[in-house]
Amino acid sequence: MSLPKIDMPIFTLIMPSTKKPTKYRPFTVKEEKLLLIAKQSSDNMDILEAVKQVINNCLITKVKQEALTTFDIEYIFLKLRSKSVGDVIDVKIQDRDDNELYEFQIDLDKIEVKFPDNIEQNIQVKEDVEITLKYPTTRTIEKIRSTKDLKKVFDMISASCIESIRIDDKLILASDVTEQELVDWVDHLDNKVLKRINDFFNNIPKLYHKIEYTNSLGSKKTVEFTSLRDFFSLG
Repeated sequence: MSLPKIDMPIFTLIMPSTKKPTKYRPFTVKEEKLLLIAKQSSDNMDILEAVKQVINNCLITKVKQEALTTFDIEYIFLKLRSKSVGDVIDVKIQDRDDNELYEFQIDLDKIEVKFPDNIEQNIQVKEDVEITLKYPTTRTIEKIRSTKDLKKVFDMISASCIESIRIDDKLILASDVTEQELVDWVDHLDNKVLKRINDFFNNIPKLYHKIEYTNSLGSKKTVEFTSLRDFFSLG
């Protein structure tokens, strides 16, 4: 006699980068094992790969993993964590000044992606030339972190952040040209334009949560959670 399959509830989130509804299920014991193994690692890439695998398993709405941004990955993971383990987690913070432990509760369902202010997605190069930028994917971030060649880093940032180029009434998609063609084209731009592209890249949206408290010495303290490792270690 075969064991019966257990039906899983299905939930919907709004993908931060595209604003599209995306269906998912909670993770199971199988995915929990992946996360526990990764949690023991001190390597951020191990954690990222485990989280990506869990996301791939749990998303009902099929998406291209290579198209997900870093903040998409982080946001989906927290939603999975909320529905799989619990939406409220207990956090202990050890104060550096008085060495006391302070306990807090964080509601994961209230954590959203924080988008930066005053960052331009459309850059006017000339009157008849405009660049539309996009946020880099996790694959791009991995490639950038794997090289120490500063020129390659700048080239990858430029190529990965351009979604399209409008010249007069003609729209050229970055996906329709090679990476090298984009790099060569960017090399002929004004330095001010390159700076604006770099500013866009350096201000990627991120998960954000802030805890404020006053320690036993009367000092006001602020603790910010902004990275995948921060939220991965919660609870």
